[in-house]
Amino acid sequence: MSQRADPVEDTDRSRPHAGGAAILGRLPYLGLLGMAGVFVAVMLGFEEPNTAILLVSGLLMLIAPLAAAVHLTLTSEMTREEKRLWVRIFSSHRAFGALSPYLTSLDRGATARRITAQDSK
Repeated sequence: MSQRADPVEDTDRSRPHAGGAAILGRLPYLGLLGMAGVFVAVMLGFEEPNTAILLVSGLLMLIAPLAAAVHLTLTSEMTREEKRLWVRIFSSHRAFGALSPYLTSLDRGATARRITAQDSK
């Protein structure tokens, strides 16, 4: 017979949590909604676009990159070297392609190493 281990309370704050990744992972969709809003505001704003819709849509477009920057600055789940890898990735030509993996990954350090390994090939 196998014995089950007693559940241990998770007190390690440095480990990524699925709840935070789920919230961050939904932010690119708000960016897409913002892009659609800008398109609609420009195309349907006959002589001049609706300022309120244009402003809200523009802010929605910036949510995902701003959330990634704030998270990268404030998080304690990555080491300094992993954060530097992400800064290097976000300042390269792969910035927008790396935004979604950053926001949805449960292990951002491993994801950064994988992306930089792909760049070096």
